[in-house]
Amino acid sequence: MSLGGDYLQVDIIIRLFLRLKSFFHTYVNINISNDMTVPGVITPYGKMVYFSSEEKKIFVKSLTAWEMDVYLLLLEGYTVMEISHKLHIGYIVANKYQKSICRKLKINTRSEIIMNYRDIGAG
Repeated sequence: MSLGGDYLQVDIIIRLFLRLKSFFHTYVNINISNDMTVPGVITPYGKMVYFSSEEKKIFVKSLTAWEMDVYLLLLEGYTVMEISHKLHIGYIVANKYQKSICRKLKINTRSEIIMNYRDIGAG
């Protein structure tokens, strides 16, 4: 009987640990390219990379004029569909700009753009 009780206690401890673990962010080194790794945090919304403001500004300055327009709207929280209507371009074109922006800014998603670049805006 006590053997079953021990398993129950272990099960409760494991469940408690897993619940507590979800409250904390996971700090990791994030590979953003084959030759570049930066410290960051994995959150439920994406990765938060620790680039300096100067590095972020350099990344933002590398955007073309169209990419900058799309980037600023992404920072404001617009979806790709809304951006395509607002800029009078096709959805596919707006989506390609978003992918290009993410590649140049070393991130993957719209939420990561907001999380990582809202503090510098247009640079």
